[in-house]
Amino acid sequence: MASWFRYSLAVVLLGSALVRAESTAGVYSGFRGDGTGKTQARDLPLEWSPTTVAWKADLPGYGQSSPVVLGNTIFLTAIEGPNKEKNLVIALDAATGKRRWLRELPASQTMKASFSVSRAAPTPVVDANGLTVFFESGELARFSLDGEQQWLRSLVKEYGEFKNGHMLGSSLAQTADSVFVLVDHQAPSYLLSVDKKTGKNRWKADRKGRVSWTTPVVVNQGKSQRLVISSGGSVDVYDCETGQQLSSYTEVGNNSVPSAVVQGNRVVIGASDPPRNPDRALTLKSCCCLELQDDGRLGKKLWSSERATASFASPLIAGDCVYYINTVGVLYCLDLNTGKEHYAMRTGASCWASPVLAGDRIYLFGKNGITTVVRAGPKFEKLATNLLWEGIREESPPKKPEPADKVDLIKIKESRQTPPEFLDPIVYGVAMVDGAFFIRTGTALYAVKQR
Repeated sequence: MASWFRYSLAVVLLGSALVRAESTAGVYSGFRGDGTGKTQARDLPLEWSPTTVAWKADLPGYGQSSPVVLGNTIFLTAIEGPNKEKNLVIALDAATGKRRWLRELPASQTMKASFSVSRAAPTPVVDANGLTVFFESGELARFSLDGEQQWLRSLVKEYGEFKNGHMLGSSLAQTADSVFVLVDHQAPSYLLSVDKKTGKNRWKADRKGRVSWTTPVVVNQGKSQRLVISSGGSVDVYDCETGQQLSSYTEVGNNSVPSAVVQGNRVVIGASDPPRNPDRALTLKSCCCLELQDDGRLGKKLWSSERATASFASPLIAGDCVYYINTVGVLYCLDLNTGKEHYAMRTGASCWASPVLAGDRIYLFGKNGITTVVRAGPKFEKLATNLLWEGIREESPPKKPEPADKVDLIKIKESRQTPPEFLDPIVYGVAMVDGAFFIRTGTALYAVKQR
């Protein structure tokens, strides 16, 4: 039963659990930094413990989005209320964790708050001119860095309620003048390009309905910018300026959780095994690498995975290697050009946050507070194992999921008891700047700094 909900709550990854060339020094601008999972931040700590955490800030409400950072301010989102009636936008001082400001937005679409639905899952984006936030209740808003609301929209009021039993989780993506909002759900779906200054649509692209929680990735190709979206049965490429769909690859499935990652002309796709009626052959076929041509079109498939799956976390590219981490915390390293497996090693923790590459280090932020650091490259080399709070233990492999006909979904829905694996603290997302990590759980933010 818990395994079924683990898959259903894929939204956390997105929110899980970031704009290209901006994840440097004092900027971590969105989901996975610039969307690649790579950071140029320097002097990041290698080792830490509960006694060396620089500070811990208790947060209002509950949130599954990643923090974003600009200068000395950290921005987060959360929800509050038994039916998620309130959307919260929070700004903290990066040096101390003290609150700078708090803003509240009413929710256009409410739903009983529980572990089985997203709770402030979409990660916002920030730039030098402001912060753009998006909530699964439909609110899309822009704030100045000082917390002044510049504009507010309700996509639910404009285009209809979101129809997804676990609600939305797709994070925002951005270019210099636009933010991109992906609404894939069990109804006619759409992709928006919204002008940052005015809040008005620059374009709207209609999409086939599908359930998905993945996030678009902005890719620079010469003078053009493309939007690559792996989501619910397809991989699509759009022109960022016009909204024209340039290409669609449909020989994929189970790609509703991990987002795509792009390096050069390589597009790496992740897919996960659903616990009920799993189609592993489809999953492995869908954990693949596609060619991205100069005109923005998808070319041939270069390889498919033989064993690796992505589960919640998005894949990571580091040099000529691709990394996947599955639901039981096994890290797979594959060759970027051939798909050949270099190794598969257990890390001791499932990751709901996507891995991060900093220099030659890969940080794997386990949902249970264990962060494993390995060296990037084709040979497995563990550099450190770090605990964020006291009392953490390595996770045991999950029991075999119950057959679908044995799962009493009505009983689960009516039960008020939350399975232990969904009880806070859970690590949902991370941001980093020179010398520091900011690690987010549902109700707190931890600062881990270089000593």
